[in-house]
Amino acid sequence: MLHAIMLAVLVSGVADPVDHADAPPRAAATDNQERSAIELRFGGAAFTAKRLGCSGSPASQGKQPAAGKSPTTLVLESARCSIGGGEIVITADRMLVDVDGANARSISGVGNCRYVSAEEHGMKAAAKRLQLTDAGLSLEGEVELVCSNGTVIAGDSVRTSSDGSGKMKLVVLGATTLMVDD
Repeated sequence: MLHAIMLAVLVSGVADPVDHADAPPRAAATDNQERSAIELRFGGAAFTAKRLGCSGSPASQGKQPAAGKSPTTLVLESARCSIGGGEIVITADRMLVDVDGANARSISGVGNCRYVSAEEHGMKAAAKRLQLTDAGLSLEGEVELVCSNGTVIAGDSVRTSSDGSGKMKLVVLGATTLMVDD
């Protein structure tokens, strides 16, 4: 199964990945400017990267993952992730994706991470480290978060969660600056 995924990745074609989530798409590159990119799809998430690595125990080795553990972690260099057809876009120098079957269970970014959401809360964020799971979004290291109402939060660590009613809860830790747009 993993070998089939790897083969599909290697023959996925050529693309010109966007370096920043909020940058406009660029025109098609000429033959001399083309850069190979790896393209992956897991459920509603699409990934583009310059390089791909893999760790974990592939099913082909006959090992079963421990209960609650993901069998494979993909390591993507210079990566971009689009979730829900562009509703959420994440970029990072290095992205770790925990894969369970055909689904991405969590996405972690390291180095120059950007998060842009066009969803109801419509926020943009930049941080040194990022983690997105079903529980919410965690941002760490030189965090700058811009909310849809113009409020800017800058701090060491910010975590988001939902209370089930559709409202977002922010937990801000460490030195924090809050600028509210009137």
